[in-house]
Amino acid sequence: MRGGDDRSTGSNSRVPDAGEIDAAIFDARVMIDARRQDWTDLLQELIRIPSCFEAEHAIVRRVCEYVTGLGLVPDLLPMDETLLRGYAHAAKPISPVADRNNVVVRLRGRGAGRSLILATSTPKRMSSSAAVPWTTRPASPFVLV
Repeated sequence: MRGGDDRSTGSNSRVPDAGEIDAAIFDARVMIDARRQDWTDLLQELIRIPSCFEAEHAIVRRVCEYVTGLGLVPDLLPMDETLLRGYAHAAKPISPVADRNNVVVRLRGRGAGRSLILATSTPKRMSSSAAVPWTTRPASPFVLV
């Protein structure tokens, strides 16, 4: 339903029309394209940080530094072994290593409309001592075009 009530959620927020959605997508693409090298540099930096399973502390710190530099406030969400074992759908394996965290960043919207959640994981890489031989150095990311 365009421009009317959003009855599927029970809220009274206005649903954007197709033109507004297209304009927002276009604006997002322009912003991404304008900062493509920044995004590439950031991803390469994150890949260089040792971040094997149970050793993600440094990459979590770097993500927090980065989003703080953008003026956002990161929150750390502990990966508590006891709590995770209580959830049937928790991703396995569940680690007993202490002080492991997920980073949560909230960017407030402009109105009372729907919320959007973008969830991702930090880049993880295999140990350089993995059984499978590497064809390139694992901590030397490069972009193939």
